[in-house]
Amino acid sequence: MTGFLIQIWLYATPVIYPLSTVSGIWQTVAVLNPMTCVVEGFRIALLGSGNLPPHMIAISVTITIAILFSAILAFRRTERTFIDTV
Repeated sequence: MTGFLIQIWLYATPVIYPLSTVSGIWQTVAVLNPMTCVVEGFRIALLGSGNLPPHMIAISVTITIAILFSAILAFRRTERTFIDTV
């Protein structure tokens, strides 16, 4: 299941195509992916083209922090019995 989700995540991240080619609701969905901001930043740094508005950075940072805290909570909950399941 993880391999399938990572493959979908790869296609959801605008690596091959620029974010400016995506329009409408799909651009909003693409911005919800935290890696979109990273890829667009590299596109600006390396190619000199791309668009990285401040709200996109804020959304990316917010989602990344939310994922971080939920992962910390999940780890804390399972850390006591983790050695038993490995």
